[in-house]
Amino acid sequence: MNKKRRLRVVEDSPLPPLYARWMDELLSAPIPRETEATCDDCAMCGDEAPRGAMFDPRSKCCTYLPDIPNFLVGRILDGPTSKKGRATVVARLDAKIAVTPLGLRIPKPYGLLYRHAQKSEGFGRTPSLLCQHYLEAEAGTCGIWENRTSICSTWFCKHVRGAIGYEFWRSLEPLLSAIERALARWCILELDVGLAALRLLSARIPDDGSDDVRGAQMQHDDEMYRSFWGSWLGKEQTFFRECARLVNALAWNDVLRIGGVEVEAHARIVRELHRGLSSNELPERLKMGTIRLVAMAGDHTRIATYSDNDPLDVPTQLLPLLERFDGRRTRDVIADVAKRDGVELDEDLVQKLVDFEVLVSS
Repeated sequence: MNKKRRLRVVEDSPLPPLYARWMDELLSAPIPRETEATCDDCAMCGDEAPRGAMFDPRSKCCTYLPDIPNFLVGRILDGPTSKKGRATVVARLDAKIAVTPLGLRIPKPYGLLYRHAQKSEGFGRTPSLLCQHYLEAEAGTCGIWENRTSICSTWFCKHVRGAIGYEFWRSLEPLLSAIERALARWCILELDVGLAALRLLSARIPDDGSDDVRGAQMQHDDEMYRSFWGSWLGKEQTFFRECARLVNALAWNDVLRIGGVEVEAHARIVRELHRGLSSNELPERLKMGTIRLVAMAGDHTRIATYSDNDPLDVPTQLLPLLERFDGRRTRDVIADVAKRDGVELDEDLVQKLVDFEVLVSS
């Protein structure tokens, strides 16, 4: 690894700085911002929120407590993070609840409550599951935004390009998650936590807080805590800072080498879907997709396609014309609609219908 390499800061990225730098090296063009998902003025809390899916304004979508890998913990302790946000992480470290050299894990009780809320469609509507890093007194902001994790970096309620954007971000999340797992384990090898700790940490660890090792036992078993930390016991914050120092120096090729086949496989998928996100080329042939009627108001109708969180308002007169797209050449259908119905379907409108899967490739 070339430690003298200059590391460029990627401006105006929708990702946190560390991940933005790596993705800038992986991809050939910037990642567009999801401007419809407005965190400061939550689009799921106002009058425009989908019927029956409105989030609680006290929590918004922050009813999820993420795992924080060790190197991000270190970046939060030393990097660009608000004082109040840093304090939320220090509080978790001081409590020693599910604190391991891999990072801050999801405590078992929280994981059980979260899974129950998911079954009852409680996401975004269960303030008791509020993330510990959510700063309610600071207008409901994320205290660790500059170093948020893969899940919090890639989840959006709405997408500018509808299903195309959704598919891209859904592919980016497992890539960043695989990177987090690989680098967290690489750090504990580089920093030598000791054999006993390695045996515990090398066991398969689910991502939902369901195992006793990182959940309930970690809260009550001092002996297990000491075993986890090995030679770094009592120096936990120093350990996390060292993890950040190691990872901050990595370029994308270093990450790819450490992550191996799993990271490379996800990276190839992300590259391909990113090309689609950056393209406005209409499919040669289209047909009508599956749509759900949500509401009708005046001359517009609200429909839902790929997500109930992200409905689309379309002119009501457009709906009967969608069946004209029956697998014939797209440009022939557009010309036919203009001739027979006197309706000009410009390419931007058709592209929007494709993005939201109102029309799909035939």
